[in-house]
Parts: sequence; structure tokens; C-alpha cells
Amino acid sequence: AYSTSIGPTGPWKYGNVIMEVIKSHGAFTNHPGYIDFLGKSYLFYHDAGLAGGGGFKRSVCVEPFTFNPDGTIPLILPTKNGVTQSAKNLNPFQRVEAETIAWAEGVKTEKDSVSGEVFLTQINDNDYIKIRSVDFQHGTRQFETRVKALISDASIEIRIDSIGGPILGKLEVGSDSKTQKWKTKECKLTNTKGIHDLYLVFKGKKGELMNFDWWRIR
Repeated sequence: AYSTSIGPTGPWKYGNVIMEVIKSHGAFTNHPGYIDFLGKSYLFYHDAGLAGGGGFKRSVCVEPFTFNPDGTIPLILPTKNGVTQSAKNLNPFQRVEAETIAWAEGVKTEKDSVSGEVFLTQINDNDYIKIRSVDFQHGTRQFETRVKALISDASIEIRIDSIGGPILGKLEVGSDSKTQKWKTKECKLTNTKGIHDLYLVFKGKKGELMNFDWWRIR
């Protein structure tokens, strides 16, 4: 619920319930807060919906919403998908951090203790990340990325529209597994234009395949 006031010390006027108690996968609180970003409003909260979740093992959630005409906040329903439309299209022709993700399966993030850089780790065969609303503009020629190979046979499939969608290219990343140093690598892409969801699908043998820092299109 929420209250409103013309000043930080009140008096306060009760508004209404923003979100009902989440019964099936709740965390006994939801600690909500909202922001305005690029002309749209978003409610952030938490539940216990992920595997192993509970009262103190919470998952961050976000829902888009629109204020009522009179300025009040409507009842907002919790969903599994959350935000399904990007606030803006993503420009792939500049460096994109690997942790820029709309959806992911399997991967984790880690922060380098020296550089402070955040990267993806614990990447196994068939894990993937989805990047929503990527604007390829007038076309793609090359995929460039910074990776650290952990085995000798690992690759990244660059696909669009779905995890099994058209493949634009395949980047081999496994040749430097003995040194396990960060390398910038690239591969050619099938020329593709317009706005698409981008899927980076990781392939390789059993075990952790690579660490993944950033990517961009050329």
C-alpha cells in the first residue's frame, strides 16, 4: 500500500493497495519501490519464485505500470515475465556488457577482484542469454567479443528471434584454453537488418566452457 503527502513530514493520506500478497511463491514481504525511466513507470519488488527461493532467499522482479488519470497508483499484478517491451532499442554497434540480459538460462555473474569488471561465468553447454530489441539498423558484418576459454572445444552461436532461430554466425572460443587468458575474438555474420531479439547460445563439452565479458557488432 502507499500514502501521499505534500511534504516529507505529512500529514499523510492513505492511497490504496499497490500489490496483493503473493501467496504461491511469496517471500512474506515485497518491499516495493517505483521509478520513472525514459517516460515509463516501473514497480520493483521481490518474491521467492526462483528455485530454492524462500522468505530470505528472494528474487528481484519488475512490472511496468501506468498511473491512473487522477495520479493514483493502480493495483499491479505480479507476473512471471515482468517487462516484455524494452524501454528503448539496444545499439549493438557499441560495446555491450555480457550481463546486459533480458532472459538467461544457466549462467552466473562474477566481479573481478582487481579490475572490478563484471562478467558471465559458470557457462555450460546449451546455456544462453537473450538480449531484447537489438537494432541491427542497416546490417551486420562481424561479431566481436572478449572471452576467456576454459576448455578447448567451446563456441557461441549467434541467433535471432528464438533460441532455435536463424543462426547468423558461430564464434569458436576454445583454442586458448591452456593459457586461460582474456582474448578478443571475432567471427563473420550473415548480413541481417532491422530489430530482433538476439540469442547467444553457448556450446561445448561437459563442464564450464568459458567466461564472457562483452560483445559488439561491426
